[in-house]
Amino acid sequence: MKKNILFLFTILLALSASAQEYKGNIAKAERIKVDTAYYWGMSDKLDDYDDALENALNNLFRNIQNNYKSNAVLFPGDQQGQLLSIFKTFNDVVIQQATPMILMEGDENQCFAYLMKADFRKALNQRYKEVVYYVNLGNEAYDKDNLGDALRYYYIALMLCYSHPDGKSLEMNVDGKQVKLYKWLSNKIDGDEGIMNTLNFIVKDWSDEGDYYKAYLKVITQSGYSVTNLIIRYNSGGVMASTRVENGSALLVINKDADEKTSQSMLNIDIDMNYSELERESPVAFQMTKNLRKKIKFNGASHNVQNPFIATGDKQEAKKKKEEVERSRSEERR
Repeated sequence: MKKNILFLFTILLALSASAQEYKGNIAKAERIKVDTAYYWGMSDKLDDYDDALENALNNLFRNIQNNYKSNAVLFPGDQQGQLLSIFKTFNDVVIQQATPMILMEGDENQCFAYLMKADFRKALNQRYKEVVYYVNLGNEAYDKDNLGDALRYYYIALMLCYSHPDGKSLEMNVDGKQVKLYKWLSNKIDGDEGIMNTLNFIVKDWSDEGDYYKAYLKVITQSGYSVTNLIIRYNSGGVMASTRVENGSALLVINKDADEKTSQSMLNIDIDMNYSELERESPVAFQMTKNLRKKIKFNGASHNVQNPFIATGDKQEAKKKKEEVERSRSEERR
């Protein structure tokens, strides 16, 4: 009998302690709500505790999005949706750093979660440091004429700029000049003197393999350096295919189709930014690439490459072009 009474007393004491704890949490939540140093979120009263916690974290996330005065780079279209995508790239940080509290538990569950605004600013600063890191990698590669690598690094840095709520305001010092990063990166990638517009694509050789052709492509910088680590897409005879440029060379396999003349005489090539390593190298940049794929267009990505091995005018002119190419190849072999 005494054991039963002691057991019941222990349960009542535990319940009393929990009630006191929840009461303290409620009082603390009310203080946090009026403290401008915090973002917070409170759940509805729900049957399941896990659902209540998730609801509180979602409301915290909405509170950050609604109250942070961002200066993001946004494109025409659903800008609210774009802004949500930007803030979602910080979702893991918010969940990891937020402090949850139980306000009510049992038949009805209610949770509260809060995050110091200073901690969110630290996350923003860390994102900015990632941008700077990839800009510096891009500059190092660019200075060495490794334009394939430079293009990838600049692209990652640009996507990280787009993922920052203050993307329009991000600046850094480049060659002694303070620049707006998203504009500077866009120009380095796709400006008149940008990487995409200064690469040279040359058909070095062409062979008829029966059902298809092989085009041997040479890709070099303006200074004559071989380009590597560049992905290109091309029309392989009614179907788009991809290949990677390594050490200044790429092989294009073009199937014969009804529009054979066009596919032979003019090769349509696009520089492709779908880097296979991007998801592993920078998950945030990969996420923004998916979100903005239909929003971003690089005009310099498309190149129409004349094939000198195929006649496009009268036979005499075609013969002259072929002789010039063969002479050039002969000189290279010496």
